Amino acid sequence: MLVPNVLFSALVFAGCPAMLGASSAPLTLADAIASAAQLSTREAVAAVNDAAGLAARVRSQPRTSLTTMLVSQPQSGTSPQYQAAIEYTLDFGSSLRRLGAIQVARAQLVQAGVTLAQIRRATLQSVIAAFFSIAAAQAEVVIDAENLAFARRTLTVARIRSTQGVAPALDVDRADAALAVASASLESAQANFDGARGILLHFVPLAGTAASIAMPERTDPVPDADTLVAAAVANDVGVANALAALRSAQATALLVKAETSPGLTVGIGPGISRTGNAQSIGPAATISLTVPLSNALLRSNVVAADAAVLVARAGVDASRSEAMQTALRARSDATSSLVRIPNLTRALRATRRVAEADLAAYRIGALRSSELLTAQSQVASARAALTSAKLSAASARATLDLEMGVLNK
Repeated sequence: MLVPNVLFSALVFAGCPAMLGASSAPLTLADAIASAAQLSTREAVAAVNDAAGLAARVRSQPRTSLTTMLVSQPQSGTSPQYQAAIEYTLDFGSSLRRLGAIQVARAQLVQAGVTLAQIRRATLQSVIAAFFSIAAAQAEVVIDAENLAFARRTLTVARIRSTQGVAPALDVDRADAALAVASASLESAQANFDGARGILLHFVPLAGTAASIAMPERTDPVPDADTLVAAAVANDVGVANALAALRSAQATALLVKAETSPGLTVGIGPGISRTGNAQSIGPAATISLTVPLSNALLRSNVVAADAAVLVARAGVDASRSEAMQTALRARSDATSSLVRIPNLTRALRATRRVAEADLAAYRIGALRSSELLTAQSQVASARAALTSAKLSAASARATLDLEMGVLNK
């Protein structure tokens, strides 16, 4: 005997829209993704966007500071000589150092944006996985509900024939066992569905108000390989992360090379000085030019920084290759699943016709009950294969959309 919620779900998933209220509309993958995207990173995205706006306006500027200077030259037998000043200092340094500092800041900002993209991608992957997990559980409920209905019809016929004395009691036992198995399978499917719904609720609160999942119906063709690869490489988070690492390595290399470049510092401000018995107060100015002397440590640091840039470039190439392979595998999965659907649909229709004919034949005694159960098993296998192909195709198309950046917009 089915528990009430199992029977209700079986009717819902078998296609009884009249039993659903307006608030029980099926949950679509697009709604699930839109709901999940609003949960976690809104404040972080706003902060990164604000920082990006500031970074776009930054130009190469000298470092400014206030410098206090005191120089004393005490001499025996004479009045002390000294010079003191408070100067506004412009440290121009080297052009490489100024450019490197800007590039480091921008690289850090790019990396923050990539980290946000990685978080969003991980969330989308989790939502897609949870969505199709609950879709598979829902399909299992539909299949088991249909198996149960056929098992009940078979048991009814077996009891009638046994009562009429034209069929052995073993037929009734066999049909009753098949019914019990179908009932247990449906209850298990309902439990799986409830568990999958709970997982999806973690990412998509909207799932709590939906009575079922609406499987994506895609009629557009699978993108060709060239279009897919170009879009996947342009939108892949791994590639973006590798490019951010390259940008950071290049900025670091600029700073390292700046250590070997001359630097200029200019300061101006009020000062006081004493020479002999004369003391004066007036403007003071300082100009200093720093020319670093090369050594083995500086040279090795430059070589290491250049090597890090080369390694980062290799990482970009590897990430692009991996993005291409991932996208092409998803395309292959989608294509292989799609080509199976027409034949599996035809097979399911044929096995259903055979099962109905066998049930009619069994009703008049022209077929044994064991042969009828074989026909029922063939229907279940064909239905499961078709459902699996449809789920695989839909899941692969969602993965393709993710790889191409369609779901990131």
